Amino acid sequence: MLDLNGRSIPTWSAAAQEIYSFDFPHADVLSLASKAMSATPPPKEGSYLPAKCHCGGVSLLIKRANYDASIPGTSTHDSSSDPAKFRASPCACRSCRLSTVNVFNANASNICEDKFMPVVVGHSASGPNANPGLALKHYWSSPERCWSFCGKCGATIFYWSPDHLDVAVGILRAEEGSMARRWLDWEWGQYGFGEECIDREVCEAWKGSAEVMKNIGG
Repeated sequence: MLDLNGRSIPTWSAAAQEIYSFDFPHADVLSLASKAMSATPPPKEGSYLPAKCHCGGVSLLIKRANYDASIPGTSTHDSSSDPAKFRASPCACRSCRLSTVNVFNANASNICEDKFMPVVVGHSASGPNANPGLALKHYWSSPERCWSFCGKCGATIFYWSPDHLDVAVGILRAEEGSMARRWLDWEWGQYGFGEECIDREVCEAWKGSAEVMKNIGG
């Protein structure tokens, strides 16, 4: 059983229909991420991470972060503590919630547009010939705020503003797991717009992740 904020959640080490025991120790669950990390080498400079939605209507490549103040165009503003990783954290704001129907949205933040292959974002993305072959659709909440999603399966892809580009972590296809920790620097316990969160239990559980990760050396 997994202890989540005082509640016991059944967990399995394989497909649920193959194992009928709930005796998967909490410590083993917490160790899975570090085991996956140790088995996966860090991405090399210039390498790309696949990003794809469930149906494959949107399939992209994202170049590894390289925040180097000595190189033009690689500003460290809003970057992570690791120059080879993008910063990642959840957002609880009302705009994200209404656009994605999720109370908590995990994003990789402040990714430069030139890190993507092949995609056009921002105002140009709404043009008739933009992004051929991709099922990208766009919702503009204002002239300078855009959420992009797959027009087939509905997966969230981007959030764009003139000075910001976030990518939904759920579309990343990292070998080490769904949180792509070789590529992303997670801000454990922190999230955006906490005052707008409508599910306090989820928010408090994420706040507690900082202490959990500290205890397990994550």
